[in-house]
Amino acid sequence: MGHSSNQHSVKLWLAIISFLEELNDEGEAKLQQMFEKSIETIGHTDFSSTPIWQKYIDFETMRNNLAFVNVLCF
Repeated sequence: MGHSSNQHSVKLWLAIISFLEELNDEGEAKLQQMFEKSIETIGHTDFSSTPIWQKYIDFETMRNNLAFVNVLCF
């Protein structure tokens, strides 16, 4: 998948995650599942996935899951 396609995928995943955050009906487990699925789909090393990683880190920080935040950062 090319860089441009990946950027579109990132935007789509961010929209899905933002939608779930706004709904707040699905719970944290569903949101975490979407973060994991988005990273799995987009890839771990593509620079364009940075906004998803940042949102995921913020999400886990708000949950006070700091040990997992350290894992995400590395």
